[in-house]
Amino acid sequence: MFRSLITTIALVILICSSALSQKVYTLKDLFTDTAITWYGIDYTRAEMVGTFGDKDLHNYFQGWNTLMLVETEKYNVAAALQRSKVNFDIASVSKLNSLSTPDIRFVPSDSALSKSDIAEMVGAYEEGKSEGIGIVFIAERYNKAKKQGVHIAVVFDIATKKVLISQRYTTAPDGIGVRNYWAPTIRSAIKLLTSNYKKWKKEHVNG
Repeated sequence: MFRSLITTIALVILICSSALSQKVYTLKDLFTDTAITWYGIDYTRAEMVGTFGDKDLHNYFQGWNTLMLVETEKYNVAAALQRSKVNFDIASVSKLNSLSTPDIRFVPSDSALSKSDIAEMVGAYEEGKSEGIGIVFIAERYNKAKKQGVHIAVVFDIATKKVLISQRYTTAPDGIGVRNYWAPTIRSAIKLLTSNYKKWKKEHVNG
């Protein structure tokens, strides 16, 4: 029993030591050589407004998430963040998307996801093997009538899931077919992220 107690105490000390030694990342780390991991596009709370009723949206959620993987030059998250590369770990978001019940409607609620909504969504992501800075696009609404796609870029500390900064982008779709029609909203949001990255760096590092 004594030996078992010693083993338990040693395990507790090891866990506490690991927690204390774990680096907590801040927004300033976004502008250093800290590893950045792309988590994908989260559709779990997205309003899909318009002609989506006869579509298997889970397949489209997966298709839109592969754009950054197979069309890297057009959907270049790394370049937007002034990096030569970013890590990709979309498994957690893909799983959540696949288990979600798509919110298909003809009339939008016009409500906006709050900071607490965003924090709750990010908190549901599995940690995986990554550490450092995570970034995800949260899809808020695809509105066919208004020809608008709304995404929120969210930067967070992977270990603690603390949201460091977020920015909402409203962009326009264009193309033929459901996948290609909404893909430009993602591409345009990534381009806007480029401008935001420079602004954030000026405000939080150079400013």
